Amino acid sequence: MNDHRDRIESTPFEAPDLDQTPQKRRLSKVAIFLGGASIVLAAIGWFLFTATAVKFVTNPDGATLAVTDGFSYRLGDQWLIRPGEITVAAIAEGYRPLNQRVEILNATSQQVELVLDPLPGLLSISANAIGALVTVDGELIGDTPINDALIEAGVRSVQLTHPRFKDLYTEVEITGRNVKQALELELLPAWADITLSSARGRHNYRRRRGGWPNANNARAP
Repeated sequence: MNDHRDRIESTPFEAPDLDQTPQKRRLSKVAIFLGGASIVLAAIGWFLFTATAVKFVTNPDGATLAVTDGFSYRLGDQWLIRPGEITVAAIAEGYRPLNQRVEILNATSQQVELVLDPLPGLLSISANAIGALVTVDGELIGDTPINDALIEAGVRSVQLTHPRFKDLYTEVEITGRNVKQALELELLPAWADITLSSARGRHNYRRRRGGWPNANNARAP
């Protein structure tokens, strides 16, 4: 009877390399970072190469600007913007806010002018004739005295009418931007003294605008 015995052979012991796995992880992170950085740099380079240098000129000067859609980058007094249609917002004290669509050209540079409309001015009008009707550019705004009427900026035609005074026409340049302005006007009387002779003697009358004297407006010495 043969004895069958399992032979146990010894093998040399090798300690695991504990530094190998973290090193691989570090290399993987570096590769990811470098790959991402390359993509970002490539995108920036593509944008700079294809963008148009746009200079916005505003009236008034110094308006605050913002490009409300699309991607843009401000560099000093110029904006780098990709060609296409964008919306530009502009605000300035004393002016109406502006939102304007602008077509950016496929060019090296471009200049765009933005004009903001001034807010109305505040006009007060006083006259020696109380209750005179006041019209501005043909539109009735009230009767004297007028206090802080909202009038659009620019040169405006002003007319005052009163039944006992001659009509008055004048022009005034409205500054706008909520600036207050005042007019002090003097209307000329629309009457005159006249003398009539009759068999009874001479009589003086004052003829007023609107008709000959009657019992209410005749004056005799």
